[in-house]
Order: sequence, then C-alpha cells, then structure tokens
Amino acid sequence: AAMIAWSARKLGDRMGGLLFTEQGHQELRPRNDDRTTLRMIGLLAEYSQLAPQSSLPQQRREAARNALLRINRVTRPGSLIFLISDFRDLDAHSEIHLSSLARHNDLILVRLFDPLEAELPQAGWYSVSDGKRFVAIDSSDHARRQAHREHYLTHQAHLEQICRRHGIHLFQCA
Repeated sequence: AAMIAWSARKLGDRMGGLLFTEQGHQELRPRNDDRTTLRMIGLLAEYSQLAPQSSLPQQRREAARNALLRINRVTRPGSLIFLISDFRDLDAHSEIHLSSLARHNDLILVRLFDPLEAELPQAGWYSVSDGKRFVAIDSSDHARRQAHREHYLTHQAHLEQICRRHGIHLFQCA
C-alpha cells in the first residue's frame, strides 16, 4: 500500500484511501501532495499495530460489506482502485459491490495470504495463536492436510471466478 501511495505521488496522480477494520475506518480524501502520502503511510503503520480482534465470521462479513459500500459511495468513476485484503469474508453482497466498482473503475484486488493457509507444515504438532487463544494443530493427519488444502483452493478458485466474471485484476501476495 505504501509503494502504491508513493508511486501515485511520483506520477503526479491524486491519491486517497480508506482503511478499514471491524471497529471502524479512516478516510483520506484524494490529493496530490507529500502530506497526504505521508498521512496514508502513518495510518498504515497505525492500523498494522492494532491487536487482532476475535470477531465472529458474520461480523467480519458485515464489516467487509460496509467497507465495499463506502468505497462505492465515495469513489469517482474512472478511478484506479487497489483493494488490499485477505478477502476471506466475501459473500454474494460483497460480489455485488465489487461488480459495481469494476463497472465504473479499474479495480485491482491484492490478496494477502499466509503460506500456511495454502498448506499445513510438514507432519507434527504445532501451536497457533491469535494473541488471545491457543490451538494445537496435528498436521500428521493426511485427511486433515487434504481438507485444509481443499478449503484454500476452493476459496482461491471462488475469488478468481469473481474476478474473471467482472473483469477485475487479481494479484496474490504471500
């Protein structure tokens, strides 16, 4: 996101942004100045330090829908939009908003993922934490490893299908 902001600044383009979490969002109106770029980078740093929230999937989906709705409302047609997310909470409502954005703008999705989402580590017991809870994972079970991989591939295929259907560009970043 910081590289995109600096690139826009260097090219003389106006740059703005919306940063979202399940607790709320920050908006920066598009401008063509160093101050806006630095403010965006400051917000990125601030948001990256926020503690992970243990919210329910329904709350995350609602937050994702609200973010896309807000982006649809404030974006001028013809904009170049980068959406950076894990996109794990996309649903049919989210796809409607993405479709609307893509119809009137150049839309690029940058999907961030952890390689552990794609494939569990080699056989063994591993502890995983979200900062509050701990879970032990036994990756020696071949059926569990396969189910984990299938879940990842299904999610990836769904996102790719949405992008193809609506002419959206997709970049995946581990």
